[in-house]
Amino acid sequence: MRQKLIIAISSILLAFVLLELFARLFVGVETLPEIKSMRLDPVLGWRWTPNYQGTYIYRGYSHQLTISRQGLRNEMVTIPKPPGQQRIIAVGDSITAGWGVEQEDTFVKRLQESLGIEVVNAGVGDYGTEQELLWLKRNGLELEPDLVILGVYLNDSRPFPTSPKWVTVLNNMLLNRSAFYTYYYQLIVQQRAQQSEQDTGFRYRYREPWEAGHWKTDTEALIKVIEGGSDDFGLAWEQSENEKIQQGIAEIATLGNEHNFELFLVIFPVSIQVETQAELPELDQPQRWLADFAEAEGIAYLDLLPILQQRADEELYIDQAHLTPHGHAVVAEALQNALAELR
Repeated sequence: MRQKLIIAISSILLAFVLLELFARLFVGVETLPEIKSMRLDPVLGWRWTPNYQGTYIYRGYSHQLTISRQGLRNEMVTIPKPPGQQRIIAVGDSITAGWGVEQEDTFVKRLQESLGIEVVNAGVGDYGTEQELLWLKRNGLELEPDLVILGVYLNDSRPFPTSPKWVTVLNNMLLNRSAFYTYYYQLIVQQRAQQSEQDTGFRYRYREPWEAGHWKTDTEALIKVIEGGSDDFGLAWEQSENEKIQQGIAEIATLGNEHNFELFLVIFPVSIQVETQAELPELDQPQRWLADFAEAEGIAYLDLLPILQQRADEELYIDQAHLTPHGHAVVAEALQNALAELR
């Protein structure tokens, strides 16, 4: 029995070695950038790859993505915090991280420059409010923030998948080290992406009507884009989904009370809200729900929708969500003014 087991294990290892040699010699695997920049995480679902560097070109905008050893799109943060130093942490998704722009052009770093206070960029691509809460508990508290700026986008109620710890460890160990595993992993990712496009609940169904641009003047087209985003930003027009975001905000506020940091909420709109000229009474419904909640809970907040609407003729957006360098500058200015009023 033992001999058979040894033979079986040896056969599996030999097969893997042969497949690995074949992949290295003939397949020539080049990992997809989005796979290189992220790692699985058993608690958060995914996280930035520490010490990652890569150049991206997105819709005509080029930027260098550099992730520190601490897993942040930021310079190394001193732990423990030096005595007498103030520290702000900006938590959010790829809008906060600054997808599409250089690190120094993000509203986070612009705010640091204008305030003269350390502002740490803790944005991670596609994070929702629940993940941001978990990240703060596990990683953020040791940075000892005095203030947490929570960037909220309208898709922040989306659930996220997690994997068992052993799967996470094995995946992260093999990915980009094994040519065969990397090739297989990418095939699985691409297959799932193709399947999701055929699903009626496909997250990016809004893309085609958004790209068409009729929503800028036509109310029915505007509604169609919002409905197409029903598994993305369109979620925030559903009160139950909006309340999930509110629950996450409330738990972060509670965490702040327990660990002596203030919370400041920043509500990012989707571009259609900013740029449309069509009439739709429910256009700002997600913001109204969030603002009413923040006021009831005594949480300071900044609703960016009216601010960006006033400057809608300027080049603010790269796509439906991500800001241009100028858009980041506008947000940084608005944030600076809002924080000054609080003081």
